[in-house]
Amino acid sequence: MNMLNNMSMRNRLLLVLALPVLGLLFFSLFSAVEKAQSAGSMDRLEALAVLSVKLGAAAHELQKERGMTGGFLGSKGQKFANELPAQTKEADKRITALKDALKGFDKSAYGAALSGAVDEAVRSLDGLGAKREAVSAQSIAGTEAIGYYTRAIGFLLVIPRMATLLSDDSLVTQRATTYANLLFAKERSGGGGAGY
Repeated sequence: MNMLNNMSMRNRLLLVLALPVLGLLFFSLFSAVEKAQSAGSMDRLEALAVLSVKLGAAAHELQKERGMTGGFLGSKGQKFANELPAQTKEADKRITALKDALKGFDKSAYGAALSGAVDEAVRSLDGLGAKREAVSAQSIAGTEAIGYYTRAIGFLLVIPRMATLLSDDSLVTQRATTYANLLFAKERSGGGGAGY
């Protein structure tokens, strides 16, 4: 207390003003760090949303291909013989777009579970060319071909579902959940594929 009495009025005023200014500075820095973390989180969610759309588009085209494949094999090549090659090209476009998106996607920023799911989805597409050749030659059972497509599509659709767990924002989570549920509902209803 003696120290305050010995201070000049100017220094006393500076001390009184310094405490709120320091408090304001502390809370401003805290808020800036929090906003930077939130912006980083939103950037990651945006990248995941873009990837989810690419995954959904690839899954959709594979669902159509699966349906045509089932029709082709079930009819012993009588149905979808002309449509199936065009559909495989369309599916390949979506798969290429997905793989291009994955080149710039830092899966390690999302944790081991999502990173592993991305790797599994990519691996599930590795055998696509061989399955298509077997379908063209009609040297594969319909159930085996359909099962391959169903598993690959399932791996693609896991990632949008996982995206719903990565946001703290309830509106973002709600929209991600709606999109993931739409993709899964479409898959459960038969994927909209012709002949399926």
